[in-house]
Amino acid sequence: EYEKELSKGVSLDSEDIMDVVFPSSKHRKLMLLHELELISQYKEERFAVCEMRSSMVQYIKGMYGGAKLKNEICTKTTIAEIKDLLEV
Repeated sequence: EYEKELSKGVSLDSEDIMDVVFPSSKHRKLMLLHELELISQYKEERFAVCEMRSSMVQYIKGMYGGAKLKNEICTKTTIAEIKDLLEV
């Protein structure tokens, strides 16, 4: 699901060349969810979410409203709750 969106990428001829260096908020959220789902394939969901909390905070660092989002992410325990929170 997220791979389709992530695989679109940015062509080097595009005006959006800055997305290569500085991924958009949407792209970072998609990468976060993709990594979370990959980890949940090998670990129980609640452990995957708990383990990913520090990484999730790094994905949203610098985003507009990131401080509030960080606090809310750290209270979630399921992938569905995180998807709803990120509104991707």
